[in-house]
Amino acid sequence: MTLTGVAAILSVVVFATSNDIPVGEMAYQKLWLGRMLFVFVVCCLLSFCLNRKNYLSFPTIVTWVLIILGGIEAIWGLRQIYGLAVSNHSLYALTGSFYNPGPYSGYLAMIFPLCLYEWLNLKEKTERTWAEQGKYYIALGVMLL
Repeated sequence: MTLTGVAAILSVVVFATSNDIPVGEMAYQKLWLGRMLFVFVVCCLLSFCLNRKNYLSFPTIVTWVLIILGGIEAIWGLRQIYGLAVSNHSLYALTGSFYNPGPYSGYLAMIFPLCLYEWLNLKEKTERTWAEQGKYYIALGVMLL
């Protein structure tokens, strides 16, 4: 439950905006939060069905959800730089899913040490499982974004 639940909670922060909302318009925020509540409920129900045993600790789950969502935010920002996505503020070209570049850059700055820590921990292991190998490359890729 925890992995999908945490992913759903953190996705509300990342995906609470859309290109349907005009820049500066805040009236549709509750509509998007309602949609994200639906996503959260679906993810919680799936997690109850799929995860009957606890395989990962809660801090590990939170760390990896933050890393993955940081990668999504970094790609979103790159799309805004290259003109493939619209910025959420008329004065700034790069805002990610936020309305201001300050929280966006703060979120990405918070993700870098998490990626570095996980990457260094996984780098020390000589024989990694396929899941650890995937985590190694995800942490490296998000750190480089």
